[in-house]
Amino acid sequence: MYCNALGCTKSTQLWNFQFKLLHRIIATINFLYKIGMKDSALCEICQEDNETLLHLFWECKLLRTFWAEVES
Repeated sequence: MYCNALGCTKSTQLWNFQFKLLHRIIATINFLYKIGMKDSALCEICQEDNETLLHLFWECKLLRTFWAEVES
């Protein structure tokens, strides 16, 4: 369930991150590759797939363990 950022935290950095995440405007490697700032769109963590928001927060094999630790 979505919770209003202003009610969850007083950190402007978290508000900013949540806004960017919800509006899909976080500059991933895939985006930087499309605008010519990177030579490859591959995830810098696992080097297997293109780094998109979905990959970065859900699909990346190496980050799954990190997110599992955060969840627990």
